[in-house]
Amino acid sequence: EILHTAESMFHDHLPANRAGVASCHIYRRSKQDGYGATMPPTSRPHYDFRFTSMAELVKAHQGAT
Repeated sequence: EILHTAESMFHDHLPANRAGVASCHIYRRSKQDGYGATMPPTSRPHYDFRFTSMAELVKAHQGAT
């Protein structure tokens, strides 16, 4: 199984949606407005999981196994 894990809605999650790949949004800017250096997405992409850091993702994965 593949889980595309990334931050950018525009560069990562929209293409993952088009490819039919499950994705995990690492929301590093959770305490900031805007999209940082990346372009705003043209539409709101779907993601299967959302964490504020890779460390949080790892903890969730370890707790699930």
